Amino acid sequence: MSHNPKKPALYVLAAALLILSLACSVSGNGGATEEPPPRPPTNTHVPIPPTDTPAPPEPSFADAVGDWESTDIDGSYQTITITQNSDGTFSIDYYDDGATICGLASDGTILYPATLEGTGTATGLALDVSLSITCHGDTDFAEGPVSVTFTYDAAADTIVDSIGVAWTRLP
Repeated sequence: MSHNPKKPALYVLAAALLILSLACSVSGNGGATEEPPPRPPTNTHVPIPPTDTPAPPEPSFADAVGDWESTDIDGSYQTITITQNSDGTFSIDYYDDGATICGLASDGTILYPATLEGTGTATGLALDVSLSITCHGDTDFAEGPVSVTFTYDAAADTIVDSIGVAWTRLP
């Protein structure tokens, strides 16, 4: 048998390639499939709002500013306009198309419409106002004044007056 001096060098080269190949596969290189990256942690923490966040404002009678309508207990149609004055008081302009206080015919029919006006002060959701009344008949004449409390229900966006009439906001 003849001895080939190149043969041991081939064995050494083959062994080196085998070691290099194994080293690469252990380190994640060399074509071996890589492990998927770790998943980010699931956030189950619910953020708590900062304590310095202001609470929403409490409702007030100022939320009732605007135009309203109702049917009076005598069946007449009524409207009011509520405005807030610069001094914090509220003005009421009230129209009743058939005001019982202005007179009835002998058969009980309402004779005259009326306008009522006044200014009042609100406490919380209630407005106390004294209204002067003008009856509009053949000749205008005054009646009253009458004291009325209007109470605003913020949740329902309605007003109830002191005789129990419910008012709804006009669009």
